[in-house]
Amino acid sequence: MKKRIYLIRKTVAEDEEKLLEVSGKEFYDFVNSVEKEKRYFIRIVDDFSYEGTEIIAQTSPEMYKSWRKEYDAHRYLENLKQGYEELSLEENMVQMGDILNVDAEETMPETCLLQKEAYRNLKEGLESLEPAERELINLLYLREIPMIQREAAEHFGIGLSALHKRKEKILKKLRCFW
Repeated sequence: MKKRIYLIRKTVAEDEEKLLEVSGKEFYDFVNSVEKEKRYFIRIVDDFSYEGTEIIAQTSPEMYKSWRKEYDAHRYLENLKQGYEELSLEENMVQMGDILNVDAEETMPETCLLQKEAYRNLKEGLESLEPAERELINLLYLREIPMIQREAAEHFGIGLSALHKRKEKILKKLRCFW
């Protein structure tokens, strides 16, 4: 059950202001009135489910700026979290042991997570390459017995310097994934 509470500032004495609860219609009329004064409002909600009561309150410019700074920081951190996934250490240690052919119990959890992240970055980088670029990297680095650059140049039918330039260009592309 979502409910909204509207609070506007009213002067009750010469130097005293209070927040008064008003109806939605009164709030609408207040916001759309023709007064020249700029008004600031903050929105307060239940941060977990957004299903609780929502409060919209008029505030001072200083308080609004402080609230807005905190709100923007909160939204920034929430957006960052969306790019990450929660990992189970036990499950990932076993997977990393399988990938790296090591005993997971002998490896520190931090090392496993860093290696898994590096593996993901490598995989993503390789998937971004063109097929010919991927083939060159495979021939030079990923085969059980890698080719030397001269053999790879012969395989592609290009000169050694052209192969070196191609390789450097591909490695530069891959570096942006780290």
